[in-house]
Amino acid sequence: MKNIYILQTHTRTVPSIIIKYLTGYKYSHILLSLDNSLSKMYSFGRKKLFNPLNAGFVIEDIDGDFFHRFNKTNCRIYKLTITNQQYKKLKNILNNFEINQEQYKYDIIGLLLKIFFIPLKREKHYVCSQFVADVLMKAEIYNFNKPTTLIRPKDFENIENSLEIYSGLLLEAKRIV
Repeated sequence: MKNIYILQTHTRTVPSIIIKYLTGYKYSHILLSLDNSLSKMYSFGRKKLFNPLNAGFVIEDIDGDFFHRFNKTNCRIYKLTITNQQYKKLKNILNNFEINQEQYKYDIIGLLLKIFFIPLKREKHYVCSQFVADVLMKAEIYNFNKPTTLIRPKDFENIENSLEIYSGLLLEAKRIV
């Protein structure tokens, strides 16, 4: 058995404030980590620290520039125990994203349609919540029973067998997780 970690965050950046306002939910971003060090967190978001428009597949590090710049990031972390087979599938899926990361784009159109509950799947285009939901489903870890294009950060608080292990400032999580 292996543990993986799902993070709900709110960075207080302009895009996250807009998302929080539109969804009415405390958290606006979702990340996935395969280990409790949070040194490698997978998601879709900004690629450059000061340019939210240049976005796509990203690998964040709790000690990286982004979270030190946005050091008041609030988060909630869930631990999910999965089988070795699920972990292997998940790792292969994430490795494929990492190898081909330049092919993947942030789905601004999908984000706008999500507000109106209109599912539109665009090949190699994702938003953070869709990406994490999609890889969890493909690795046969969890099925949200709705199109991943409609998944929102709030949907991650209801994953069966997940355990909330932390809530607070992200930079303080590394001492606890």
